[in-house]
Amino acid sequence: MIRIFEEAYVKAMNRLTKIFLLTINTLFYSCGTGPWFIQKDLYGVYKEPVYQNTDILLRTDGFYAHLDDSKKVDLTRKVLLLTKNGYTLMITYDELKKSIASQDPVFKELDWWKVKKDSIIIEHYGETKKLIKTNVWWYKGKVLNDSIIEIAYEDGIYTRKPVKYKFVRLDTLPKLKNNTRYYKKDWYHANLHRSRQ
Repeated sequence: MIRIFEEAYVKAMNRLTKIFLLTINTLFYSCGTGPWFIQKDLYGVYKEPVYQNTDILLRTDGFYAHLDDSKKVDLTRKVLLLTKNGYTLMITYDELKKSIASQDPVFKELDWWKVKKDSIIIEHYGETKKLIKTNVWWYKGKVLNDSIIEIAYEDGIYTRKPVKYKFVRLDTLPKLKNNTRYYKKDWYHANLHRSRQ
């Protein structure tokens, strides 16, 4: 009788363990359908002015090229686009050339940037299909002048070495269209700083 009880107990515990592990897995990974929740409290730059306590105005009539990328092919070279109203996008040089040539709108998740004194902060809205919630990471650094910035990746755990980006003027800019989920939310537009509208 005790043996039957022990076997039933072990089966029940194995089943509970499987249910527990499945629940944990579902909470941390959303099976490729996520993210389910936008963690709006993570993001703050969009609520603040594009420029704060500074006379520096960054160039927005072109792109900022990664100075160490000169040996990379266009498919992997990264460029940084900044808009006047505080949105930003990092794409490859190849994507930039194609979007300018076609003049088709570029539908992407846009992030935010701001300059405070001589510092620049780029706040990235992070959305991945595997995570249940959105996340955030930053590029932070210095504005050396209106044509050169130096920024380093940060995510709260890792900080990478700073990299310089130099401005390159364009005659024609790509047409950026924000297709991020936050852009459709009332709370976003209610808190969006007037300099970003």
